[in-house]
Amino acid sequence: MSDLHIVTKLKNFIKIKTQTNDSKEEDELWKTCLPFVWVIRDFCLEMEIDGKEVTADEYLETCLLPNQEKNKEYNECRKCITELFPDRKCFIFPQPTTKVKHLRNLENIADSELDEDFVAEITKLRDYVYSRAEPRIVQGVPLNGRMLSTLLQTFTECISRGDAPSLQTVVQSMADRENSKIVAAAETCYRESMDKLVLPVKDAFKLQQHHIESERKAFDVFKQLYFPDKDYKFQNELKVKLQTLLQQYCKRNKEESEKKCRTILIHAFKEVEEKHMNGEYAKPGGYRKYIADWNLAEEEYLSAKGKGPKGEKVLLEFKKNKAGEANRLAMNECLYWQTKELEAEKQKVTIAEMEEKLLRDKMTSLQKQKEMGETNEKEMAELIQTFKADKQKNREEIEAFMQSALEKKKH
Repeated sequence: MSDLHIVTKLKNFIKIKTQTNDSKEEDELWKTCLPFVWVIRDFCLEMEIDGKEVTADEYLETCLLPNQEKNKEYNECRKCITELFPDRKCFIFPQPTTKVKHLRNLENIADSELDEDFVAEITKLRDYVYSRAEPRIVQGVPLNGRMLSTLLQTFTECISRGDAPSLQTVVQSMADRENSKIVAAAETCYRESMDKLVLPVKDAFKLQQHHIESERKAFDVFKQLYFPDKDYKFQNELKVKLQTLLQQYCKRNKEESEKKCRTILIHAFKEVEEKHMNGEYAKPGGYRKYIADWNLAEEEYLSAKGKGPKGEKVLLEFKKNKAGEANRLAMNECLYWQTKELEAEKQKVTIAEMEEKLLRDKMTSLQKQKEMGETNEKEMAELIQTFKADKQKNREEIEAFMQSALEKKKH
């Protein structure tokens, strides 16, 4: 037991709280300690004190009694064990076996070859450890192996530096580390749940509902191992992270929607693009054909499923980009028919000029006949009147055609 003098330093190395005016702090240190189990392997030990047979626990308690004849370190060690470990237990093992060859190979021989009393004592120790090895609870949360390892590592590092860590500080440090890991685990849970939703989705309500369900799952993971803190720092941190992730998923939903809409557009307008590249719409009547094909392609695009929230916007941008193409086809169509109309009017003028020439020739012929006395005044007057009327009509038609052509040219 003299080798346990480190126990006398526990009060110097470990404190309950960082700052306190409570004089009972040292008395409360034992509340954080584990049960003290002392295992004795002394094959010559006699379980008698003052000629009276005692149990293992009684032997331990007797050994912990102060002895005025011993030095200070002897008594201080026993005092600390008594104060810090009120829950104490002792096990005394007899010799495992009387066979020397078995003593050299204890780990590999069967229990049946060991001493019955030794096996019985080992069984009692095992049962005791299993029955008393209750989970350590810190701030209402049971510690797992990783948490306990973190606590021990922090204590060891502090003591190695010569610091006197408080349980409060060490536990808070461990809780912060664990809570950071728990936030990361909850975030991963949220991502896995959100990734099950196939994007894009047009209905924003559907995305929001999936977010709410994923958020609930994430907080369920968080609450299972969360170490409560006064200002809800990690809980608020998780809320901010999930909101940020939601914004990322909303942005991704729009990106996926735009990508899919452009793919649908390319497929729907593929035939229109090919005909335009081949010059089919540049032929007479091509613009009307272009409009008919466009309407069919647009109807195919609008009827496609799963476009997401960017369906109308992508189509509008596509129309704006193709507006110049449609205008050029319409202008070409208009110019074609204007040219045809102009040719028809020119033909009409040519005919009028020819008719005028015929009348003029006839008048000339009648004039010669008059001079030769072969016609009368009445017939000549009628012919002159007809010529003037036809000439005026032709002039009016030509002026009207020229005015119409001028107006069309302005527009």
